Amino acid sequence: MATKTAAVDAKGYRKFGFRDVLAYGLGDFGCNMSFALKGTLTIFWTQYMGIDSILMASLLLLVQVWDAINDPVIGAMVDADKRQYKRNKFLAYIWAGSVGLLVAGALCFVPWTGAPYVVKCILFVAGYILWDAFYTVANVPYGSMLSLITADSVERAKLSTGRSVGSMVGAISASVILPMLIYDASNNLRGERIFIIALVMGILGFIAFQFMIRNTVVRVDTQVTLKEDALCPSRFRGQ
Repeated sequence: MATKTAAVDAKGYRKFGFRDVLAYGLGDFGCNMSFALKGTLTIFWTQYMGIDSILMASLLLLVQVWDAINDPVIGAMVDADKRQYKRNKFLAYIWAGSVGLLVAGALCFVPWTGAPYVVKCILFVAGYILWDAFYTVANVPYGSMLSLITADSVERAKLSTGRSVGSMVGAISASVILPMLIYDASNNLRGERIFIIALVMGILGFIAFQFMIRNTVVRVDTQVTLKEDALCPSRFRGQ
């Protein structure tokens, strides 16, 4: 009984520890498993799928309009959701976002080189919009979870460190491994591989998110809106 008592705090929650830091850090690792592929989009759709570079620039401008409204729209939607969830509203949205990223991340790299030109353009725009929406659904509530895991400033600093480490490990791993996988010995793009790579990275991200969700304890009983919290750092890298 003494051991069990020592493992919980005054409110009956599991005491804060390395498990919380690891879980929160893996959330940012999961974000990066999807975000790391964003830089490959233009190369894939111009060099492999054959979309003209000038048209691609126009399509990128179009999806940037969605980028501008995506965060506030989805943030307002999450804030307005007053339903009671079994564990926590933000964790529920992170779960949904992780599933969506697994699918949408791969859809951004469908290797359908024989598709009509218009269809290719539609596939790019639709895939990007879906990916960006699900990324926000997972990423923005994730950034807000720090305020709910603990109210202690020292423990929050540890969570921030865990998030930075998770982000760094995810980003470095992707930047080192991706070029070796998507280019051949002659530095030619292997576009047909990218769909599989995106799918595998989506699965890795999904597993990381699930570990984070299952091992996160909400200890702070307060109302937190997404507008009050800083977004995950990886959200803006490369923008």
